[in-house]
Amino acid sequence: MTKKRNLEITLRNAWDRKFGDDFRADQREVKVLTSSAGQRLCQVAYSRKLEEWYLSPAGKARYEKAKCFFCEGHDEYKNLLTIARFDHFGIYHNIKFVGKCHFLVAPFSEHREYPNKSDITVLRKLALSSDLSILGNFRNSGASYPQHIHYQSLEAVFPIIERPVENVFSTDSVSVARINYPILAFSLSSVSKGGIESIAQTISVLQCPINLLFHAGTVFLVPRTKSIPSNTQGFKFAAAEVFGLVFTRTREMYNSLDHGMMLTALLDVCLPSHSRAAESFQEALIENLGNH
Repeated sequence: MTKKRNLEITLRNAWDRKFGDDFRADQREVKVLTSSAGQRLCQVAYSRKLEEWYLSPAGKARYEKAKCFFCEGHDEYKNLLTIARFDHFGIYHNIKFVGKCHFLVAPFSEHREYPNKSDITVLRKLALSSDLSILGNFRNSGASYPQHIHYQSLEAVFPIIERPVENVFSTDSVSVARINYPILAFSLSSVSKGGIESIAQTISVLQCPINLLFHAGTVFLVPRTKSIPSNTQGFKFAAAEVFGLVFTRTREMYNSLDHGMMLTALLDVCLPSHSRAAESFQEALIENLGNH
């Protein structure tokens, strides 16, 4: 059995043992938000169990402890359990779940806030090895705990992955496509050896908040302006939301979120696709990639 298959089985079995029964018993509601022309924008889910967790003492206290629960190896009520190690990352059980194989992925030997070059190359390998989607939230881009950089995994295909793209830049090693989406979004692909090194170096020096998604060898990138939209009563938009899977924390938010509200929220926390700021970001991204 290959190492890739071993990791897939280890992670899926570990998650199912801990959360599988609760997940299968969860009476979830799901709706798809589409434009008047029928174009899919996102999928919205409501989970009774997730709402109960956010209202529980564990949910309210999760990030309040002064010391770092990654470095200290604890959360508020139990040890932070390590499921596997992958290069410089530990893969840990979360104490909640929004979907299948929802893990925390964090450096186990470095206390820092921002992604570095090694993170990008290793997380791409992890996505390929685990067959999971890996998400990144950072300060001002939806991270609940930005003090120690961490990522989250899900067994999910995000809607943004299936949207049309327009190629905007390519070299012998890298291909960049702009995604047809209301907000500025890119897919970056390594087409030959060394390509992921150029992508990783470029992302690691970006001077603005971003969200990252690693899926099947491709890195998806969305620049951000802030974490909380003005129209969602404090409901934060993290990577999952901007990439098209919205996990609402209350039934009230689930019921009220429609296409217009979602579109307004996205445009508020990200760069509108046709804005001058979006064009400037694209120009800088391409210039930086061309220099590596």
